[in-house]
Amino acid sequence: MLSRRLLLQAGGVALLEATLPQWGQASPLLVRPKDAFGRARLQAKFGDTHAHCRFCDGEPMVGFSGHITEPALVAQAGLATNHYFLITPHAEQLSTEDVEVLVRLSAQLEADGQLFDWGMEWTGIPDEGSPAPLDPAYVKAGGHVLILRSSETIGHHVQGGEPQVRAGTYRELLDRVVERPWMQLVFPHPELYGVETTWDGFAPPPDARLIRQGVGCELSSHGPRGYQGPGDVSKGVRASNEAGWRLLLRRRWRPGPFGSTDRHLYPYEPGPWTVAFLETPPHGRPFTIDHVYQAFAGRRVCFSEAAGAYARLVGWFDEVTTNVALMGDTIAPRGHRELWVAADLESPVPVESIQLIVVAAEEAQDITLTTSRLDVNPRAFGDVFSVLTLKKLGAVAVYAKVRLADRNHSQLVTAPLFLEW
Repeated sequence: MLSRRLLLQAGGVALLEATLPQWGQASPLLVRPKDAFGRARLQAKFGDTHAHCRFCDGEPMVGFSGHITEPALVAQAGLATNHYFLITPHAEQLSTEDVEVLVRLSAQLEADGQLFDWGMEWTGIPDEGSPAPLDPAYVKAGGHVLILRSSETIGHHVQGGEPQVRAGTYRELLDRVVERPWMQLVFPHPELYGVETTWDGFAPPPDARLIRQGVGCELSSHGPRGYQGPGDVSKGVRASNEAGWRLLLRRRWRPGPFGSTDRHLYPYEPGPWTVAFLETPPHGRPFTIDHVYQAFAGRRVCFSEAAGAYARLVGWFDEVTTNVALMGDTIAPRGHRELWVAADLESPVPVESIQLIVVAAEEAQDITLTTSRLDVNPRAFGDVFSVLTLKKLGAVAVYAKVRLADRNHSQLVTAPLFLEW
């Protein structure tokens, strides 16, 4: 057992003392996330998981009459600054001809070795007679949901498109998706919507199979107030995407943290990003878009507001182990005494702080441990959690959050280790 004398109390937070083995040295006591991800042959790829083209509300809302938002041009701009790129028009606004254009574009870019695909955004039905039918404030049910890996358009009947599958309510949408287990769902920017109606009041998944399909929640949004990032959790879900994500975790969903531009107006500008950790194909084969979806399915993702920056998280039990869990894994702490967690950062700019966060069953019992001294290794942070304490809290997840020392105080959030009791 590692002596607690080797832990230092600073501001009430337990930090790894400088006398512990350094991260760069081999040690049975500490696991470097970089090494664990390397053994798993995972590579970080930056991408935009939510962008629009002329096939939805962006162009008519601003009166464009040119072709700057043509799907091919949007894809070209997105792929110039991202490793992978997804166009996600509003399904209820797509015509049959629009879908054919997207299918051809995907096939062409895939043949060229590009990591590109199209999905769609399902939008809750606006109130009848709404003065602003596309304003989220007038959406009476559902919020928005991104649908990925679908060859069918799923939408409602309101906005003049020709959806192949009708889903007039959020619950109907989930029913259609669970019938198609290959599909993936992402919950966009919860801070834009009211908690009472969004996703049926952030309801738990009505079918356990949906837990696997609900791969992500956006920690970025782009609304009337401009860009909103994770936000201040203490202000609640109406002001914080991160608080909305945590609420989904408490309600038994298991989404990873996503970042996107949700770009409607052009020229296209990259960031924030969903960093997906893709498993390296064998025998030198190229990556495909399926590798991206596999990373989503495994929750091997990190939200990032900074170009070239990403964070990783690993965990293991009872101090000395060869069985290391990567972020996105579901672990069962039963029968163990302690959960060890380690995070690290790859970034072109210095780090301001790294936090480890425990999401408890009740919001008031969430735990946040913050590095207040970074002289051991400024890009790594580890700590130990009592399994008994985690159980008493009804903890559902542990994740890492990083704030960079750039002028924007850019943030990064890792996918959690999901806890199963």
